[in-house]
Amino acid sequence: AKQLPADSDEARSINLSIEEARSKGGLAPASKPAISTKGVSGQVDLAPSLKSKLKSGDILMVIARKPGERMPVAVFKTAVTSFPMSFALNDSLAMSPNALISQLPEVSVEVRISKTGMAMPESGDLISAPTTVKVGSSNIQLLVDAVRP
Repeated sequence: AKQLPADSDEARSINLSIEEARSKGGLAPASKPAISTKGVSGQVDLAPSLKSKLKSGDILMVIARKPGERMPVAVFKTAVTSFPMSFALNDSLAMSPNALISQLPEVSVEVRISKTGMAMPESGDLISAPTTVKVGSSNIQLLVDAVRP
């Protein structure tokens, strides 16, 4: 699923509809969490030699971790469409409210294209090498160029 930019007309319309539904349902307005937009962004490309391995329904995941750790701090997940694909990782995609990308000086970012979309890596996934970047970087280029054994 593609994430709408928070300042887009579509996102504003959806948020207004949600607020109206909460009001009609007798619920208090939702509190607005302070979400930092500080994160990392860039593009993912696919090595030409791997294009034949893509199938309809494959899921692309861009994963950010604190360097040296296994647990992701943020994951961008979307259906594979065409390459290059843009991505942005920020606190809105955090795996835990206690581990936010905006609080880290740098992250290790990698790509995995999965047939199932499951969190656990599987044999046959298409992958990129992990790249350590400063949080705030916006022109990250990631290349999916290997197959997980």
